[in-house]
Amino acid sequence: MEEEEQLGCKFSQTSLTDLTMFENDFFDLIVSNIVLVDIQDYQKAFLEINRVLKKDGRFIWSNSHPTFGRLGSMDLRLPFDASRNEENLYKIIDRYFDSGGTLVSWGKVQPLWQFDRTLSEYSHALKEAGFAIREIIEPKPDLELIRKNPRFLAFDADRYPHFIIFDCIKLE
Repeated sequence: MEEEEQLGCKFSQTSLTDLTMFENDFFDLIVSNIVLVDIQDYQKAFLEINRVLKKDGRFIWSNSHPTFGRLGSMDLRLPFDASRNEENLYKIIDRYFDSGGTLVSWGKVQPLWQFDRTLSEYSHALKEAGFAIREIIEPKPDLELIRKNPRFLAFDADRYPHFIIFDCIKLE
């Protein structure tokens, strides 16, 4: 990336729960894309992100949706082995309030922990870390895009959100 086209970007690798390589009030904006579902101590991550953000800095992050994207949710299809959108009858959601980690693996990918949390847990932790939520976005694909790509979007993204985006601002 940077080697091919010099844009002045600097890449660093560290843990969201330990950002000591950055001084206080360092960033104007922090963006995280579907990472916090993999972080056990998300409260500490929020505190560290707040510490390194400048006053009025923004923290925009996405995650799998705490309601519809959780591991415990399931699609009821008839017949049960159907993969077509038209045969998906309902989304079954159970044990929403059961927070915690689940060891998951997809194919040949090394198993990793995924943590389910409620919207209340996230909003409380953000408030405790010194953030205000400016906006919550539940993305929905454009109907024309779904029509053109029915197999790619066969996970019912037109029926319920699989992801959620939080736009937060650092308070004093």
